[in-house]
Amino acid sequence: MKSRGTGNLREGAILLPVGLGLGLFPGDVDVPVLTLTKVGVVLMVVGGSTLLYGAFQTVSAARGARPGGSGTADRSS
Repeated sequence: MKSRGTGNLREGAILLPVGLGLGLFPGDVDVPVLTLTKVGVVLMVVGGSTLLYGAFQTVSAARGARPGGSGTADRSS
């Protein structure tokens, strides 16, 4: 079973270069509603943040801690 971190790493690794390509090389393509350069910047931001979050999830899972948790056992009496 693959972890969420692996899936997020894969998704970010796809979105980041696609956004970079749209941000740098839109050419003379005219889209009436959207600017391809702006769409590329948004995809780069989303891809980069997804990539970082996936790396965090993978490292947290490797350490045995739950993502979002403190990694320590609850010691309530």
